[in-house]
Amino acid sequence: MSEVDNAFVKQGYWTTWSQGAVMGKTITITSSNANIVISLLTVLITIAVTQLWSLWMFLYHQTRATGTPSDGLFWQPQVLLRTFPTPMSLMADSFKIWWTWRKISKDAFLRSMLPISLAVLFVIGTVASSILSTYVISSTNIEVLVESPHCGKANYSGLQATAGQFNPKPNFLPALKSYARDCYQNRADLPSRCQSIFNRPNISLAMDVAYCPWSPSMCPSDNGSALCLDSGLLDESHFGFNVESRDSVRFRRKAVCTVLPLGDRLSVINDMSSKQASIGRDLLPHERFWGFHYANLQYPSSQNSTPSYILQSQIVSNVTTTGVTMMAAERYRTLNNSIIVPLEEMNVTDADISINVIWLNSVRFMRPNHDPLFLSTKTVELNMLMANTSLALYAPDNPVGAIGCTNQVKDYCSPLRGLPDPGDNITPEASETQSMMLDLIRDAAYSLPSSFLALAGVLLAGDPQQTTLTQLPDDQWKKEVINWEALSWTGIQTLLSDYAVGPGVREPSGYTKTDAPTTKAGRQLCGAMKMRKSGVFANINVFGLSFIITITVVTTTLNISILRFFIFLSRFRRALSPRIDHWVNDGVFQLQRRAFDAEGQGLWTRLDKEIPATSTAAKLKALPV
Repeated sequence: MSEVDNAFVKQGYWTTWSQGAVMGKTITITSSNANIVISLLTVLITIAVTQLWSLWMFLYHQTRATGTPSDGLFWQPQVLLRTFPTPMSLMADSFKIWWTWRKISKDAFLRSMLPISLAVLFVIGTVASSILSTYVISSTNIEVLVESPHCGKANYSGLQATAGQFNPKPNFLPALKSYARDCYQNRADLPSRCQSIFNRPNISLAMDVAYCPWSPSMCPSDNGSALCLDSGLLDESHFGFNVESRDSVRFRRKAVCTVLPLGDRLSVINDMSSKQASIGRDLLPHERFWGFHYANLQYPSSQNSTPSYILQSQIVSNVTTTGVTMMAAERYRTLNNSIIVPLEEMNVTDADISINVIWLNSVRFMRPNHDPLFLSTKTVELNMLMANTSLALYAPDNPVGAIGCTNQVKDYCSPLRGLPDPGDNITPEASETQSMMLDLIRDAAYSLPSSFLALAGVLLAGDPQQTTLTQLPDDQWKKEVINWEALSWTGIQTLLSDYAVGPGVREPSGYTKTDAPTTKAGRQLCGAMKMRKSGVFANINVFGLSFIITITVVTTTLNISILRFFIFLSRFRRALSPRIDHWVNDGVFQLQRRAFDAEGQGLWTRLDKEIPATSTAAKLKALPV
């Protein structure tokens, strides 16, 4: 399992529909181009903040410019505001003004704190806006849209029409096991690899106890000890599909598993002549087999059924040193060509069933086990020849343990049921896109049932290939079931992403060919798969980018038009008089003009303008201290 290749990442404009038609607008670019955009955004934010602060100073000045007689503690801040000080300058100068007038004016501290507070709030707001602006561009574990010319369904080289299984290449199951082990943990801080492949690192499964789904004879004595694993009702975003809300789909899968009692279903088969074909080798002299009777076989050409066994040679189970042996079988309820007929006690009508069998062979444990699947309480002595002593070990009470599961799926308003036949249209009310998505999800679930993934092995407490193991917890069988489900869901995530990227891309030699989509919906879903990518690309939120540009343009336009142009138009000044007059009079040029005028220097004109001037080019002396 690895990140999607850079060549299959769509660059440019697209919409993340899960975030809405407005907030989901996204532009994907390379990281190098993102650095340029970040620099431009920094400039725009700086401009916007500067212009906004100037407008703030103007509005604050105007709210105070009433013309009411007041003391110097009022007029000096007015002049200060007129100079457009920076927030830090406003805080520093306001503090100095307060310090000067603290013993002269009444409530000097409270009157000086307002501009200081405004400056502090603006600084905080500026910092907050800078932090929020970082969300406009993201480059760590981002969602990317897959765009691959190899998109399509795979024709698996080993597809089995009756079981939905395929023969994956050797590295497929180890990759699933590695990902499931790392990313299907019940913890918040998953490894980094889990955040950089699929749109969601895993499918959360609700775990609960349940009643045994079989007849009482096939249930443990504690009827409430079954384990229920329920995905809940998932939508298309859980699988990475990026479609509009009108094409949304729902899918749920529920498994209820319990340890099966052996009873008289485990027997010794002496005559294997009729079953030699299923062994795949010549029988050894006097070789006998353990047989676990889990179902019957019903061939279409016959009205009679024959018992079906999961077999294990007694010779292998007695002397093998390779740990446990895993075998499994499943039966899909709705398959017309299914020849597996479950036992009457397990023949449910609203679910698929699976049997996962573990042959314990010659595995021994250091301590007794009370887990029902790995029950081991029989004491055996292991002679230690070199040490001239013996070691007490614990052997399995039975040569085999079995877990039976019911598997149900649900979509939209349909009830929980078994998987339908591939290609069956059981949702005629769905749109073409919805039907295509559901088909892809069902096909993935059909190809990788949990019983098939159980063949990848068991967890145990250590290396399952060892012969001598330590003690297991009493709920080890539940951990095994959870692991099988995690493997199955990992496989579903993998196969769905394979459709968009191309099945032959991940494992070129693993498929006979890829069937390119022939329908509009199929082609649409080729460009509708989101995956995770880190470091090479960056996403720009179009709404955030537009918002920053708009704020910058609006504040700059208002600042230039109002403070630099409109304010000096006669009609504008008459409408806002007399406050605008105070703004002009508090300007440094008018204050300088008054100082020269008080010294009797110059004959001044433009007394109502921002910048006054003398009538002639008169020589003015420096103002005295």
